[in-house]
Amino acid sequence: MEATPVQKVIDRAGEGRESLKQQEAHIRDFVAQVKETPDAEGFNKGECIAHAMIALRAVEDARMRLGKVIQYADGGESVYDKPKTA
Repeated sequence: MEATPVQKVIDRAGEGRESLKQQEAHIRDFVAQVKETPDAEGFNKGECIAHAMIALRAVEDARMRLGKVIQYADGGESVYDKPKTA
């Protein structure tokens, strides 16, 4: 059975979230690499780290926004607002 148009939106948003999760891991590794890089003339480690962290926050935000797409495509209720069952 073919997925409904809404399910296709949910599926694509989920794929995007997974892709962004991989990007987050890549940026975190990159930040660690920058932090370990020895000081050198012309290399502003602090600025490099700051801008990489801003990039990381943007990717985290994008992943969260796609989560909101899934939430509102699926009735608008947050999974965090649902009571937990044992």
